[in-house]
Amino acid sequence: MADKIEKLLVRVGKLPTMPHVAAKTLELVGNPETTTKQLQGVIDSDQVLAMRILKVANSALYALPRKVKVLSEAIVMLGFNHIRSLVLAEAIQNLFKGKGKRGDLLESLLWEHSVGAAFAAKSLAQLAHPALSEQAFVGALIHDIGKLILLQGDPKAYQEIIQTVYNDYQPFTMLEQEEFGLGHAEVGATLAERWNLDEQLTIAIRTHHEEDTPGADALCELVRLGNAMAWKAEWGFRKEADYVLAEHPAAQRLGIGEGQLEEAIARARELMISERETFGIPSLNRSRHSEPEKTPTPS
Repeated sequence: MADKIEKLLVRVGKLPTMPHVAAKTLELVGNPETTTKQLQGVIDSDQVLAMRILKVANSALYALPRKVKVLSEAIVMLGFNHIRSLVLAEAIQNLFKGKGKRGDLLESLLWEHSVGAAFAAKSLAQLAHPALSEQAFVGALIHDIGKLILLQGDPKAYQEIIQTVYNDYQPFTMLEQEEFGLGHAEVGATLAERWNLDEQLTIAIRTHHEEDTPGADALCELVRLGNAMAWKAEWGFRKEADYVLAEHPAAQRLGIGEGQLEEAIARARELMISERETFGIPSLNRSRHSEPEKTPTPS
């Protein structure tokens, strides 16, 4: 596998590096002796990141009981685990350089799907596995980052893959294997390893298409379900409004029923509307059923 990754990188270029402030923040969050003052000092060195954390902390995603005005207050009220999620979310969002701008439709669709899957996975985790809500959010947000790397590395080849997927309903993984020698899940997992993310997150990214694989932990299952919920909500390339989520193997293995799934996807839909500006979600959602002839070709 390492040889395949190296061959791919020769073709598409180096994997993106994690921003310095984000890397330092994650290092501090992982240290039980880190103080709020130390963490604040690092984040404050990047004013854009600090303002983003304040903005998201005051969004409906966290629904804090009162408005947070300063970074130190956000760190205390949210806790280190939530701050970690926000820092990672900002780092991921920055990789989508042109989201929402003319000529970047494909990246915009990928971002729409990623954010929708993250909201869905977090909403479902809050109902079924509260302790995993932040990891589920990050895992679902980054689960398709391999697609972005392949798209940015070889736009022409990946645009052809996307059009084939969209028009002929063929799976990404099969077409990616044919063109690049490995799929986006493995590319994304490699990035997670390079960024020193949790092993659980790396596994969740690597296996998010392995729907019928038993023995996966709850985080993997939540990321898989978040991905499927985004299909059903028609966020991104794959639009399956009739998808029956309760029949997804992950839902059955976790014992999550139709009621919880419906509640979670309804909550995710609300967040996609209320937090569109906060997360830079493009207004691109279209139903395949209403526009079957259109393909997501960049302008």
